[in-house]
Amino acid sequence: MKQRKWWRYLASKKRILLTVLFFVVVGPIGLSAKNAMISNAEKSVSKYKAMLGHDRVPGEFIIRLDSAKSLAQMSTLFSADLGVQSVKNYPKKNPRFLIVNLADDAKAEMFLQKMNSHPAVRYAEPNYTIHLLGNSVTSPLGGGNPGDDNPDDPPDNPDDDDDDDGAPPPNANGEVIPDDAMFDELWGLRDITQPSADIGAAKAWATERGSKEVLVAVFDTGVDYNHEDLNANIAFNEGEMGLDSDGDEKKTNGIDDDGNGHIDDWRGWNFVGYALGGVGSNDPMDLESHGTHVAGTIGAVGNNGIGTTGVVWHVGIIPVQVLGEDGTGNIFDLIPAIDYAISRGADIINASLGSPGFSQSVRAAIEDASEAGILFVASAGNFHRNNDLKPSYPASYNLDNVIAVAATERTGERAIFSHYGKVSVDIAAPGVSIISTIPTSLGSSPYAPKHGTSMAAPHVAGAAALVWSHLGATATYTKVRDRILNSRTWDKALSSAVASSGRLNVYNAVNAIYPPAGEELEESDWEDGPDILDADGNPTIIETQHPYGYDRDDSWTLTSEVANTKYIRLVFKVDTEAVFDYISILDANGVEKQRISDEYPSGFTSLPVESSSVTIKFKSDSFDSDRGDPKQGSYWGFKLEKYQVITE
Repeated sequence: MKQRKWWRYLASKKRILLTVLFFVVVGPIGLSAKNAMISNAEKSVSKYKAMLGHDRVPGEFIIRLDSAKSLAQMSTLFSADLGVQSVKNYPKKNPRFLIVNLADDAKAEMFLQKMNSHPAVRYAEPNYTIHLLGNSVTSPLGGGNPGDDNPDDPPDNPDDDDDDDGAPPPNANGEVIPDDAMFDELWGLRDITQPSADIGAAKAWATERGSKEVLVAVFDTGVDYNHEDLNANIAFNEGEMGLDSDGDEKKTNGIDDDGNGHIDDWRGWNFVGYALGGVGSNDPMDLESHGTHVAGTIGAVGNNGIGTTGVVWHVGIIPVQVLGEDGTGNIFDLIPAIDYAISRGADIINASLGSPGFSQSVRAAIEDASEAGILFVASAGNFHRNNDLKPSYPASYNLDNVIAVAATERTGERAIFSHYGKVSVDIAAPGVSIISTIPTSLGSSPYAPKHGTSMAAPHVAGAAALVWSHLGATATYTKVRDRILNSRTWDKALSSAVASSGRLNVYNAVNAIYPPAGEELEESDWEDGPDILDADGNPTIIETQHPYGYDRDDSWTLTSEVANTKYIRLVFKVDTEAVFDYISILDANGVEKQRISDEYPSGFTSLPVESSSVTIKFKSDSFDSDRGDPKQGSYWGFKLEKYQVITE
């Protein structure tokens, strides 16, 4: 049994003592708090109604059988009342996997119930949709030259000598400053106005700038492989390059020359519609912009005199398209994409995408990636939720090769939109106003800013590639993961939001520098505050109307009655329409510190606020007949159960 991130419990002397006592008295049992918590969350979403409550493709399901059977042998499995329209084997998987289509999605719950209770079925689950986790901020930026116009040609510069990049020597601060035209605008890499909030990339480059031997698969809307700042770092598939035995070009001969199940995949693969069509495409060109932006943050070519640079200057980027032009995809296509990354020898997968639906099939595929030695970097999510209570996948899978990434503002604080989770989200990285590459094929400028945890994850994936390059032949995903997480810059503002209590620091990671933790807020340090009383000494109740209705804009101020209060947090009952209606918590200066939205049947505890008073605001929007939420207008609302404090 694998142990999951045991180091996070060694953040304070109390934890060290308890950990030592635990291992002496009990011995290592191999289950961390994250394993236990997420396992419970996974069980809770395995109920059939909950499974069907997440975004999914209606009528589409995947079945995992206990033994291989032909489709003819499966005829007795599907009774007539289930309304099964079609059944076929999952492409490129063994015969134990089936894809099933129902003629009537109204029978979905009955189908899942019967399939999951059938002795021949290991599990059946819906085809969940997945979505990108980043958005445009402003108009695209100018600058740069047009990309390579010929999509059938590799980049013009075949020079693979990664050390011969003409980099200047370190400056007086030990930083290597590339000549990329927009470098000064890349605050996440080097920020002269907020030096403590960047990831220390310029100092890291004095030690390591990367290698094209390290392969990063970008799971996204595709990648503009012709982009001026990316084409030299695209990892072309050598098994599909050159001439075959007949003298024909392998990349266009219509033959699967390398035997990986994909014909002419010399640039990568487009998996959109792959599972149902069984074919896909060998053209993973990005027609949306998200995937190209992510790829540029990881590995735009450094010090080439144009545009931007990635966290790693030299790297092999494998374009793997799993999201369409509308930014959505589904797990049917994500699963074979993971198999493909394994077949291409990827070291790292960046998945700036998410879904609330737990999939046993996707989890198993990521575990296969773990067995193949692949690090899986995933965005935590963008709807200011607590992933400890409401997981977001794939970030929330309890596997030791997964790093879940939250987003930070330029100040270093967690971005208000970012998901978080003291147990389930590992680290934070820059994710607001991040400038990077976008496709030239869209007829726009080659660069633009975006924000989201989608932009934070590639900072971590790029840092992982840089560390992987530095470790060379000794690199493993566990070594790289531990360096990334243990070398973070500790930040009090993040100490209750992510497991590592800090932000990415690639300089520390490359150089194996592990800063100690600062003041950690322990659960045992919190004490309940007394009842809140009004001017007449009567208990004050802070709550919405039940249900709260439309167009609400309410506000309450709570001041701790406990002397010398340093931190305050709130415990709520919450039931709101997700995203559209929310509770906002502001500190004494009126700065919004957290938003809380969605349904939390077991209650919700806010993040700590370093203050003795907070303002609680509640907002609900207007009726929207097009939203399709049958419960809109009838949500219960919230009630403050109590507040808790830590004193000076």
